[in-house]
Amino acid sequence: MSDSLLNRPGVRTRMLLTARSGAVLPLLRKELDNIEADLVEQKLGPLDSPDARASMFRAACRAFAEVSSTGTRGPVPDSAAFTGPDSGHALTLHTAALAAVDAHQRGVRPPVDPAASTSYLLDRERAQWLHHWAADAASASGRVGSRPTDNTPNICGSLVRHLR
Repeated sequence: MSDSLLNRPGVRTRMLLTARSGAVLPLLRKELDNIEADLVEQKLGPLDSPDARASMFRAACRAFAEVSSTGTRGPVPDSAAFTGPDSGHALTLHTAALAAVDAHQRGVRPPVDPAASTSYLLDRERAQWLHHWAADAASASGRVGSRPTDNTPNICGSLVRHLR
């Protein structure tokens, strides 16, 4: 919330934040009050139609591939992610799309269900943090403190177990 792009005088900024529950809203509301920003909560229900799910998945894949720095290697294949009983939620579909695009660009098999998509993305994020930490450690001699990912396996494991 303190990013200078979000706090330019005379310029309105709109952010879209997604979450699986409203539990974080009281904390977010407090932060937004501190910077005199408004918060509008809108609950999204699941998409019932398989065609609507597939359309959202494909649109998200196109958008993620477009902003990706690595580009695409042809169209991202459809996913089984939008066919399961709990797969109609926007966040589930977007998570599956992001994982599918990343896997496609890396030439690996994409995750096949919502829990696997979440695990895949958490693993990719952890790898990215480790990469950045290693680069920082190599360039900063005498660095004090622990790695930012020391507790990641415990946190990620808890998250994945909770999602299953």
